[in-house]
Amino acid sequence: MAPRNLAIVGAGLALLLIVALVLLFRSGEKSAPPAQTAANGKSEAPASVSLPPADASATLTDVVAVKSQAELAHDKVKTVDRAHGFGPALDELDALRRQGNELFDMKELPLAKQRFEALLAATKQLAQKQEVRESCRKAIVAADQASAAAKRAGAEADAPQQFEEASGILVGARAAYDKGTFDDARAAAEKSAEIFGQASALASLKARARAAEKAYNDTFARYMNMADLEQFGGEAWRNVQDAIQTARTRGEDYAAAAEAWNRATALLTPALNAVRAEKAKVAKVEADRLAAEKKAAAAQAEADRKARVTELVELLSQVDTADKAVAARGQLDELIQLDPASAQVPKLRKKFRELAGPQIVTNSIGMKLVELPPGSFTMGSPPDEPGRDPAETQCQVTLTKTVFMAATEVTQSQWKAIMRSSIMEQRQKAGDIGSIVQGDNFPMYYVSWQEAVEFCRLLSEKEGKKYRLPTEAEWEYACRAGTTAAFSNGVEIGNAGWVQGTTQNRMPVGSAAANPWGLFDMHGNVAEWCSDWHAAYAKSATNPAGPARGTLKVVRGGAWNSPPQACRSAARGKLGPTERADSVGFRVVLDSP
Repeated sequence: MAPRNLAIVGAGLALLLIVALVLLFRSGEKSAPPAQTAANGKSEAPASVSLPPADASATLTDVVAVKSQAELAHDKVKTVDRAHGFGPALDELDALRRQGNELFDMKELPLAKQRFEALLAATKQLAQKQEVRESCRKAIVAADQASAAAKRAGAEADAPQQFEEASGILVGARAAYDKGTFDDARAAAEKSAEIFGQASALASLKARARAAEKAYNDTFARYMNMADLEQFGGEAWRNVQDAIQTARTRGEDYAAAAEAWNRATALLTPALNAVRAEKAKVAKVEADRLAAEKKAAAAQAEADRKARVTELVELLSQVDTADKAVAARGQLDELIQLDPASAQVPKLRKKFRELAGPQIVTNSIGMKLVELPPGSFTMGSPPDEPGRDPAETQCQVTLTKTVFMAATEVTQSQWKAIMRSSIMEQRQKAGDIGSIVQGDNFPMYYVSWQEAVEFCRLLSEKEGKKYRLPTEAEWEYACRAGTTAAFSNGVEIGNAGWVQGTTQNRMPVGSAAANPWGLFDMHGNVAEWCSDWHAAYAKSATNPAGPARGTLKVVRGGAWNSPPQACRSAARGKLGPTERADSVGFRVVLDSP
């Protein structure tokens, strides 16, 4: 609603109020009792109130107007705090209003007007005093807020004199306020707030200087040390030191000290860069020197290696008897270590095998391993071989690396030395209740493919060499040992292994006849895990290792409870890698350098 319309409405409401009061007054003339006199105390003014002269010509309209103004003003002040001597004054205002209304009701218009005019004047005086008191209260609140801000700024510690002074003045301001001397209280509160502000400013400056110094120290601590700066910092570090000296000699000029510390921090970066650059130069010189030394040492070592290789080849070439070959095995091993890719190594190995037989090594758990030379052979069986399986399709295989294969299956004592478990515990894992044969020199069985792989891993860690399961091609190559018949000793197994018809149980390893390469129990006793997944052969392959994935692992050699035909050189078996059986064990191979 527009301001002009509001004014019109307000004026109309006031006019209606006056008319209503006039009508009420006239209607009461017939029944109102006569006004009480001052003698009976009903219309006496409060003793402390100075009444204006009564206006004998006062009209009803005049009285209603004054009454309305006085009551409106009284309503605004009657709820103020009664403290500080305001209570008696409020009581006097209540009395004046009550008397004015009593006289008005008795139609004593001049006296009623007199009381309402006195009420209006006294109310204005009290309102003025309330304004002064409220102004004083706000000044004290402002001083309290300034005190709290000073505390937050740390003024109690950093500006104790100012903070203590301001606190004392504020105590005096509150005392004056309680006594009702509001002008003095306000002046004191304003002075207190001013000094608190000064204390806050001083504390902030000190905090700023401290923060700037801490920022410098933190930066210094993160990136550098004094020795490096003194040695490599140069002019950039001297600039930093000048800024630090300025910061430390500024006394109570905390703003200047903070600025100097900030400058020192900013100058520290160029100093650090200078140190890094100089240290990098020094480090590069040292690295170049070490690299040159290392290169020279490597060149000398390579020259020494080549000279030793030449010397060994010459010495080993002169070996021409079995005794000399046996005596020179260590020199041949040294040559293999120094130059495994030498074209002379395969030739010398072949000559040594021809003179003194395959090399045999023994490891720390008493396992003997026989050298298997590189070579080619026909893997699988011919179509007319008795007991042949369709999975034995013949394949031409070439093996290019010399390896050492265990002469026997892993024994129970060798297993326990590495895996710390017994044949009884392995049977329990298998969930079997059948009879067992146990003894240090009996083959280990009830072993899963995964456990056999773990055995090889632990043995490799112990020996510092690479042990593993043989590939299926390596296994058949070793089993045949240069032969082409069903068994390594011919078309019949004879005494070459423990199978159905030659034993009724597992037997000590090495108790049957060895094959031509000195390997025992390649036929029977316990079947042996290979590393490959079971799959069809390719037509030809070099160093085949089977497919990358599968479901069943290859087992070879047959077992004590297998018919002879299942123990042929080409016979293939398969089993899940987590399965354990009383007829399955394994042997290992050692990779040659």
